[in-house]
Amino acid sequence: MSRRYLPHPAPLLFTLLAAITSLPAATVQITVDVTQDRVPVSPFIYGKNDTPGQPGSLRSAADWQRFRDAGLRMMRTLAGNNGTKYNWQQKLSSHPDWYNNVYANDWDFAQAQLQQNLPEVQSMWSFQLIGKVAANSAHNFNDWGYNQSQWWSGVGQNLAGGGTPNPNGEKALQEGNPDLYLTDSDAATSTAILDHWIQPTSLGLDRRQFIYWSMDNEPEIWEGTHDDVMPTQLSAEAFMQRYFAYAKAARARLPEIKLAGPVAANEWQWYNWPDPIDADGRTCPWLEYFIKRVGEEQARTGIRLLDVLDIHYYPGTTAPADIVQLHRTFFDESYVSPDANGVRTVHGGWDTSINREYIFGRCAAWLDQYLGPDHGVTFGLTEIDIPVTDAALASVWYASTLGEFMRHGVEIFTPWSWQPGMWEVLHLFSRYNGDVAVRALSSDEESVSAYATTDNATGDLTIVLVNRALSEAHTTQVALAHATIANGVYPARQLANLPATETFESTASNAQIIGSAAVNANAFNLTLPPLSVTSIRLPAATDIVVPPAGASRLANVSVRAVSGAGINALTVGFVIGGDGTKEVLLRGIGPTLGGFGVSSILADPVLDLASPADGPLDHNDNWGADADNVATTSARLGAFELESGSLDAAMVATLPAGAYTARIGDRTDGSGVTLGEAYDADITGTARLTNVSARTWVGTDSDNLIAGFVISGDVGQTLLIRAVGPTLAQWGVPGLLDDPVLRIYRQGDTMPLYQNDDWDDIAYAAEIATAAQTVGAFPLSTGTNDAALLLTLPPGVYSAVVSGKANTTGVALVEVYEVN
Repeated sequence: MSRRYLPHPAPLLFTLLAAITSLPAATVQITVDVTQDRVPVSPFIYGKNDTPGQPGSLRSAADWQRFRDAGLRMMRTLAGNNGTKYNWQQKLSSHPDWYNNVYANDWDFAQAQLQQNLPEVQSMWSFQLIGKVAANSAHNFNDWGYNQSQWWSGVGQNLAGGGTPNPNGEKALQEGNPDLYLTDSDAATSTAILDHWIQPTSLGLDRRQFIYWSMDNEPEIWEGTHDDVMPTQLSAEAFMQRYFAYAKAARARLPEIKLAGPVAANEWQWYNWPDPIDADGRTCPWLEYFIKRVGEEQARTGIRLLDVLDIHYYPGTTAPADIVQLHRTFFDESYVSPDANGVRTVHGGWDTSINREYIFGRCAAWLDQYLGPDHGVTFGLTEIDIPVTDAALASVWYASTLGEFMRHGVEIFTPWSWQPGMWEVLHLFSRYNGDVAVRALSSDEESVSAYATTDNATGDLTIVLVNRALSEAHTTQVALAHATIANGVYPARQLANLPATETFESTASNAQIIGSAAVNANAFNLTLPPLSVTSIRLPAATDIVVPPAGASRLANVSVRAVSGAGINALTVGFVIGGDGTKEVLLRGIGPTLGGFGVSSILADPVLDLASPADGPLDHNDNWGADADNVATTSARLGAFELESGSLDAAMVATLPAGAYTARIGDRTDGSGVTLGEAYDADITGTARLTNVSARTWVGTDSDNLIAGFVISGDVGQTLLIRAVGPTLAQWGVPGLLDDPVLRIYRQGDTMPLYQNDDWDDIAYAAEIATAAQTVGAFPLSTGTNDAALLLTLPPGVYSAVVSGKANTTGVALVEVYEVN
């Protein structure tokens, strides 16, 4: 039967298609439960290694359209080994796989091209941890004069810098001098590309499009890939010190950066550094040691040093039966890997009985052990090259790997090579899958898997069925749990019998076969051809309730600090914006904190509400004066209950738009730990809390100033958050905190999401200044040690912690502003 690829593929019956390929094997039972194992799907698993183009070598309009139509969301752009010695100032790269010759390479141009043509696609560039970068091309080896620039086995010889080639293809007869074509670099220089790209006085690129940065590339094998610089491999600990220096420098310039490391080269390097690593009296696997040292340094410094645990994998197996099972390498503890090699050394020595990789599973356990269960580190596979060109095999392997990565929340997946069939799968997954993976179980997981997702926007359920059998069709019975799908016939899109050549051109012209699935009583049957991928999208009628769309807002703020007398009293400021009035619940809590194990509490808080326009507005000593109203409002808002008869202070007030302060002191001018809270008690109407602030004395450790805040709604909210000390001097505030440090934590996390020491060290300091002007905040002078962050945070519970650098103390102001 011949096959044609039409702009709109012709519908075919899957049962007919299966009948002409083979007879079906035993029925496979599939169960989908939309309430279980719900995991957000990262859009950045829909990625690849590629280039946005260079001056004089532009991507075609057809290329850009294919990227868009296929649903590409991540492009790893650093070009592997060529990124290790990139000089962003000179726009030059040294190419270790081509004599170390230096060639023009303009990352500025490439990122601008990506931003212009694919603004929704994330890029991934790299920092140059090796410490040397390209300086000039004047000492390139004359490859044209040698053999008209033809590839031969000696292209990896170190001939740039005056080397003499060895015609036998081995080590050069005379190595070139790298000092002639390379120059020194360091953490400050390498990470300064962030300032260059972000600052409006420079390129002014959109920083939201290059959040992910690779911490160089495959450092375990530098003595081979970059032996001109590193003929003898540095130790694992020496590399860690470089890693820490570059990670800290990058985090300071771009607090929301996502750092990916260590970018381990292959299966052997997952477990082995060239020299054995001794840790705690035992030989330690490389990735365990890397995670251990990151955890130790994070605990020591309080700086987040890793966001994505990133590895590479180059499988050696070529057997089709093995290729279709390679997706099991990462999490499946029962899978016997045909590439098991380095894993045999995981416990030290050499144990041939160890043949199960589950490398991301192992790393997850190490992350929990050394960073704690709320570490927030995800996984990435940023290079893999399967040794096949068969489109059917490639499509099934790729679909299986995408499916497993959806199930387990892998954040980044960018294959190195790209085979026919992979564009088709990328299009099928990225265009029709939802954004939350749910449980899908198969009675024969080795042969047939189901990968199910729901769409948070529509509630639609998509089920992808992958038949890995090389020659057998499989009949499946799919049952839906906790879902109510109307009986009917629904479209099913299938990739099967793919030819050797590329078939994907666009959304309208591709190899999809459009068939149907007949749903009856929340179940349907489908027969799957061998080596096929089938996607069925069903309209939503599930037990999952998707919250209605609505604008996010600051719902409440709480500030815990030591409140003293006079200027050291805790003062919480807030602004109500919009029209109409706003009901707020204000609380100054001391005695009730004792029930939570807090010591040295403020014994008898007094709460005074005032506004700059009208002066004093209200006063409360003991909350019992309005107990019923305070208790009812607190319970409605989810605020913890105050002890009956306690000396805590609280009030419910209805206020017009404007600025207000709530001062919390002690009735007898004592001092102690107190919690000041301001709640938005009425989310109806347009009036809302638009900024909150707190000024008080900042101590050390448990006496840091802690401002908790809640973002409600279902979309992200951009906030300007500031910790101000030195700038308060212009208002005559005594005893100031000289050098505030600001850290942002998500509820439950032990490591800050973001932090800043000096606000004008951030690459986007100009944006912070503009945001402050927009929201009406007083300006911070350049060169002060005040701290600030401009962030977009998803709905949730957060805390902004203000401390003094080097454990200094003093009075500081913390501010949280909505930025629209």
